[in-house]
Amino acid sequence: MDIHNFFSQISFNRSVRTRLWKKLAAQTRHGMSLDLALQQMRNRAQERHSLTTAIYQSILERLGQGHDLGTSLFGFATPEEIMLISSGQRSGKIHEGLILASNLNTARSKILKDIVSALAYPIFLIGMCILLILVVSFVVMPKFMMLSDPATWNGSAKTFYNLTTFVSSASGILFISFVIIAIIVSILTLPIWTGKIRIYFEIIPPWSIYKMLVGSVWLLTVSTLMKSGLQLNHILDNIMQSDNTSSYLKERVYAISMELGMGKNLGESLYDASMQFPDRDVIDDLIVYAALPNFYLRIYEIAEEWMESGVEIVKQQTRIINIFCILFIAGFISFIAVSISSIQSQLLPGGF
Repeated sequence: MDIHNFFSQISFNRSVRTRLWKKLAAQTRHGMSLDLALQQMRNRAQERHSLTTAIYQSILERLGQGHDLGTSLFGFATPEEIMLISSGQRSGKIHEGLILASNLNTARSKILKDIVSALAYPIFLIGMCILLILVVSFVVMPKFMMLSDPATWNGSAKTFYNLTTFVSSASGILFISFVIIAIIVSILTLPIWTGKIRIYFEIIPPWSIYKMLVGSVWLLTVSTLMKSGLQLNHILDNIMQSDNTSSYLKERVYAISMELGMGKNLGESLYDASMQFPDRDVIDDLIVYAALPNFYLRIYEIAEEWMESGVEIVKQQTRIINIFCILFIAGFISFIAVSISSIQSQLLPGGF
């Protein structure tokens, strides 16, 4: 892939595709041919000197070779979008498939935006806590040490000195580095860590947050695909075969698929897979509704409801982290103030 194609595909992002699906749905619903609609999109992109021009041209070329729109989008859209659009085109209602693909992207973006928004402040506060400790240890304390011998200090001043000395020592730097690396590694391994032990960690952040994010997107995707008329086993097979699917999700989908192959419905398969995925309450709801008519409609409602409640759970967890960080910062600043006052009093003649 050359550099131009690389940036072209980056520019053809989710928000751009969402707008495109909506426009194509409106145009095809009112009788405009797919080729003509895409030609207009390409021409507008060309006038703006947009990098997406090459994407539109490639799609048009594939359509000209006799491929359907879903096949023509391969490499440019997610497998779920392609499946929805292809399903709509096969049923003769391509505009419905395009609308479903647009709705799926909108819901995914909303989930991600809400979770990023919820996590931004606690991440900032944690960073401030670490920065405050480092500044005090490497900048503030050395200046006090120039004024007096720390060996003569006592009380909170002595405690303050011991703390900052540890932080600025090789052991302290190693400890802080270990904490930072542990946080980074835990985040990096979220999509790849599999196995039964992982399940026990999914009651605490960041694993609980990742589970909620992946679980809600997966359930929403499955329900949207089922709504388009696709069979559940076909949906799960495509998710497992997709290169975009993480090892974490593949393990869970595989376990569900194995149970489904034994003739169980979706609710029973989720329960017997013993992954507690996507959520215990959701599994209970699906067990109840899976045997009822029009299940594909009810699962979509459950997915939307859980998405909202799941985001609220994440916000509650981040509020707890926020409170802890704020209390820590306030307590540490108070400790610094008391310690500095103690140091100043011991610098005075006759001070203790």
